[in-house]
Amino acid sequence: MSVQLQMRSPSRDSLPARGAAKLTQLVVLNNPNKVNLKMRIRVSYTSQGSVIQDTVQVDSFPGLSAAGL
Repeated sequence: MSVQLQMRSPSRDSLPARGAAKLTQLVVLNNPNKVNLKMRIRVSYTSQGSVIQDTVQVDSFPGLSAAGL
Protein backbone atom coordinates (compact mmCIF):
# COMPACT_ATOMS: atom_id res chain seq x y z
CA MET A 1 0.00 0.00 0.00
CA SER A 2 1.28 3.46 -0.84
CA VAL A 3 0.87 6.66 1.15
CA GLN A 4 -2.73 7.87 1.26
CA LEU A 5 -3.56 11.54 1.70
CA GLN A 6 -6.86 12.93 2.91
CA MET A 7 -7.33 16.70 2.95
CA ARG A 8 -10.16 18.05 5.05
CA SER A 9 -11.97 21.23 4.06
CA PRO A 10 -10.20 24.49 4.97
CA SER A 11 -11.62 26.46 7.88
CA ARG A 12 -12.47 29.36 5.54
CA ASP A 13 -12.17 30.22 1.85
CA SER A 14 -10.58 33.66 2.09
CA LEU A 15 -8.34 35.69 4.38
CA PRO A 16 -8.42 39.42 5.09
CA ALA A 17 -5.23 41.42 4.57
CA ARG A 18 -2.53 41.92 7.20
CA GLY A 19 -3.03 38.68 9.11
CA ALA A 20 -6.36 39.68 10.65
CA ALA A 21 -7.51 36.03 10.65
CA LYS A 22 -6.16 32.53 10.15
CA LEU A 23 -6.98 29.62 7.90
CA THR A 24 -6.35 26.00 8.87
CA GLN A 25 -6.65 22.75 6.95
CA LEU A 26 -6.16 19.28 8.37
CA VAL A 27 -4.16 16.80 6.32
CA VAL A 28 -4.38 13.13 7.34
CA LEU A 29 -1.72 10.73 6.05
CA ASN A 30 -1.75 6.94 6.06
CA ASN A 31 1.86 5.80 5.69
CA PRO A 32 1.87 2.03 6.36
CA ASN A 33 5.32 1.44 4.82
CA LYS A 34 6.88 4.29 6.85
CA VAL A 35 8.41 5.99 3.80
CA ASN A 36 10.13 9.36 4.21
CA LEU A 37 7.64 12.13 3.54
CA LYS A 38 7.95 15.33 1.53
CA MET A 39 5.19 17.84 0.98
CA ARG A 40 4.92 20.53 -1.68
CA ILE A 41 2.69 23.46 -0.71
CA ARG A 42 1.33 26.02 -3.17
CA VAL A 43 -0.21 29.30 -2.02
CA SER A 44 -2.01 31.65 -4.40
CA TYR A 45 -3.47 35.04 -3.56
CA THR A 46 -4.31 38.39 -5.07
CA SER A 47 -2.52 41.54 -3.93
CA GLN A 48 -3.34 44.94 -5.41
CA GLY A 49 -4.92 43.30 -8.44
CA SER A 50 -1.98 40.96 -9.16
CA VAL A 51 -2.10 37.20 -8.67
CA ILE A 52 0.80 35.95 -6.57
CA GLN A 53 1.70 32.28 -6.44
CA ASP A 54 4.41 30.64 -4.35
CA THR A 55 5.42 27.01 -3.95
CA VAL A 56 7.61 25.57 -1.19
CA GLN A 57 8.73 22.03 -0.43
CA VAL A 58 8.91 20.66 3.10
CA ASP A 59 11.52 17.88 3.31
CA SER A 60 11.31 17.12 7.02
CA PHE A 61 8.72 17.37 9.73
CA PRO A 62 10.26 18.24 13.13
CA GLY A 63 9.10 15.91 15.89
CA LEU A 64 7.75 13.38 13.38
CA SER A 65 9.84 10.40 12.33
CA ALA A 66 8.85 7.78 9.78
CA ALA A 67 8.98 5.18 12.57
CA GLY A 68 6.50 7.18 14.65
CA LEU A 69 3.80 7.42 12.00
